[in-house]
Amino acid sequence: MAGIMERVFPLQSSLDAIDDRRNSSFSKVPTACIMGPPSTMKTAMLMQAAITEGAGGGRVLFVAPKKLDSLPPGVHGMPQASSSAMNNITFLYARHTSELQGYLASLHLIPAADRPTLIIIDELHFYTSPQDCGDAATQMVNIARIISLAQESAEYCSSGSFNSDLQNNARSQCSVLVSWTQHTSNVLKSGVFEAFARDFCHHIWVVKMKNKGNGRDSAEYHLVEQCNNTCTISYSACYMSPVQYLILNQVTLEAEEAELLENSLIMEKK
Repeated sequence: MAGIMERVFPLQSSLDAIDDRRNSSFSKVPTACIMGPPSTMKTAMLMQAAITEGAGGGRVLFVAPKKLDSLPPGVHGMPQASSSAMNNITFLYARHTSELQGYLASLHLIPAADRPTLIIIDELHFYTSPQDCGDAATQMVNIARIISLAQESAEYCSSGSFNSDLQNNARSQCSVLVSWTQHTSNVLKSGVFEAFARDFCHHIWVVKMKNKGNGRDSAEYHLVEQCNNTCTISYSACYMSPVQYLILNQVTLEAEEAELLENSLIMEKK
């Protein structure tokens, strides 16, 4: 199956340069986190990843604190929410951290044919700071516990699953995708969370609002993954009724200044 972000946007081969970067020494399970302030379309991106996976014959576990009133906007050029795709998505509305952990720990009891190929946890912050009273240390412990449990469950699902609907009848690799909303009141600041989460996630994508567009009809965002190379996915959200959707604008990949300087020195020596 495609990489995690290729399930969200029609990227094709745009992320090949960073797709094989697996920095996490904790787990080999492909794991990504989308973090950012409230109302930046994080849930929409997670839902699109779920729909894309379901449309391709994979099975998805989508965990959220509460039921969605309606499906969020889809991404232009990506699979739509057909009945066949939605039938492959299992929604779990877990109101308590213990409920989420218990379900993840019980995935090995599910028949092999029904085990997920993608585990999504929306609003991870809800489960790491119960009732908004968790200090930074407590939240980091809960982050580590939940992500590691999701990865362990994903690894088990990968080792024991076989999906005949997937292309080439290949044994599917289960991945993990989570979102984190950075509220200004949270004692765990965004920089601390990002640095800590990199020990568990292969990719941390940070949502930054570029501008609000024309009134309330649209907004532009940058989705940035910064490590050895800085990858920026520029996308827009269009709210024009009755059609609401996200659209990919541009993907840029920039090498770090140190790498550019090193390449420059090599050229000078030649």
